[in-house]
Amino acid sequence: NYSTVGLEEPQEFLHIYPNPASSLITIEGRVDGPILWFNQLGQQIDVPKHEGSQPFVRLYDLSEIPKGIYYIQWADQAEKVVVQ
Repeated sequence: NYSTVGLEEPQEFLHIYPNPASSLITIEGRVDGPILWFNQLGQQIDVPKHEGSQPFVRLYDLSEIPKGIYYIQWADQAEKVVVQ
């Protein structure tokens, strides 16, 4: 038997997959605030926005996004995503 008593789940987290991606990418987690996408030049790109702190799973269609490297930013963290 295992117990989770005393173990705290992280307040904010994201799982981004697959990475690299070609047509669709899934982002799941819990974030208190917006999730923003930036290109390599630091310009914010227009993707459907997520705000809130409830656990979520969101599928993003990458067909309109040019191939390249992007940064997904939330709270004080960021993750590099490759669109190929």
